[in-house]
Amino acid sequence: MKTRREALEYGLSFPDTYQDAPFHDDNWQLVRYKPNRKAFLWSYEKDGCVCLNLKAEPLRAHFWRSIYKAVKPGYHQNKEHWNTVILDGTIPDEDVRRMIAESYDLIADCPAKRIYEAVRQIPYGRVATYGQVAELAGDRNMARAVGNALHRNPDPDTIPCYRVVNAAGRLAEAFVFGGVNMQEKLLAAEGVETVNGKVDLTRFGWRRKIFFTDLDETLLTSEKTISPATHEALRRFAERGNSIALASGRSLHSVERVQKDLGIDFPRSYILSFNGCQIYDCDRQETIYRAGLPLAVVREIFAMANKYGVYVQTYTDDRILAPRECEEQRFYANMIKTPYIIDEDPMKHLDQPPCKMLCNELHDHAKQVRFQNAVMERFGDEVDTMYSSPYYLEIIPKGCGKGTAAMILAKHLGVPVADTAAAGDEENDNSMLEAAGLGIAMCNGNERTKAVADVVTNKDNNHDGLVEFLDRL
Repeated sequence: MKTRREALEYGLSFPDTYQDAPFHDDNWQLVRYKPNRKAFLWSYEKDGCVCLNLKAEPLRAHFWRSIYKAVKPGYHQNKEHWNTVILDGTIPDEDVRRMIAESYDLIADCPAKRIYEAVRQIPYGRVATYGQVAELAGDRNMARAVGNALHRNPDPDTIPCYRVVNAAGRLAEAFVFGGVNMQEKLLAAEGVETVNGKVDLTRFGWRRKIFFTDLDETLLTSEKTISPATHEALRRFAERGNSIALASGRSLHSVERVQKDLGIDFPRSYILSFNGCQIYDCDRQETIYRAGLPLAVVREIFAMANKYGVYVQTYTDDRILAPRECEEQRFYANMIKTPYIIDEDPMKHLDQPPCKMLCNELHDHAKQVRFQNAVMERFGDEVDTMYSSPYYLEIIPKGCGKGTAAMILAKHLGVPVADTAAAGDEENDNSMLEAAGLGIAMCNGNERTKAVADVVTNKDNNHDGLVEFLDRL
């Protein structure tokens, strides 16, 4: 898509839209949503190219900018919520259309739609209050709007509004659900007891929680599997309507494979791959946040690795890019079953900034530390470094990491920090343990990680160290 006409025609294909030129300047053509007259597509020519200004959620705005150079912060608009998309032919048509559709969805969004989506999240056998639903829908002050929306429930089969009660646990008036005691009967069928028209919120109330967990030497055994007891504890936690977020230095491809192979792909799950530089929604099968290292920095770090005689690799979403085969490369390949591309110039395989680089040194830690110090001296304003094992030095964008990603996801889901917990064993887990409401260090972890945690497990990763905490959450 390179022409204004194509963009405007696609924008006008959405319901209740119209074209407008409000500035008495033919260079500016907008597409608006009729019910609220808000513009979701601004088109104009600048520097010889057609440009579109499109609304985006902050996480998505950052995501699109990290993928395409032709997506910039919004020109003359709020740069947190708007992107400028330059139609220079470098962005596939399907992604331009997707960005336009996302902009339309935000402008055309209404509280009722968000309320219904929030109610769908209430798990079987649990109830939530009007205030909780309002908070999940993005505005804790619209509890009254929640009641109004549920009275007009357009799809009772998939929107379980009978699972919503007031702040004291009291059921709604009989007429709301089509008859006397109907809400009570529907809840009873799910095992939720009512006494004198009220539900005991301490027993049946739902507070969605998030458990962030590292994989290697934390959730997984040393054999890279999961014990039956830990798997069962995860299942129970998920069935209570909670979310599990697998937070790893591994690539998305690698974590997805672990998730599926071990049967821990529960509903409402998320993946924080590349040490939190990518956040992936497993239900929707889409990336909701991504941060990348500038390509110029990546190129120079590869050159520095040659100078210091260390092995460094980087990543696409589903491949590892290595400059050569060596002992370190083979060691990592044997541990992490992700396909490799071996090329003395890995840069030519990168079409977007990679989320991280990894320096693997098996024998000379002092040499690796010298390299780390040189990288931080040269790029300390642009990257952070930390260890994920005694051999693996992680290099990620400045200010990112598992802790940052955990808080981004919690805010995105409307989950208070107090309702989050995180478990880990190594230095790259520290920020996550510090950020979460409860930080859990494995007793087999390093001493610095134990020092920043709130609690330390009594058993190690090979003996179900996390089970007692999962059952308490």
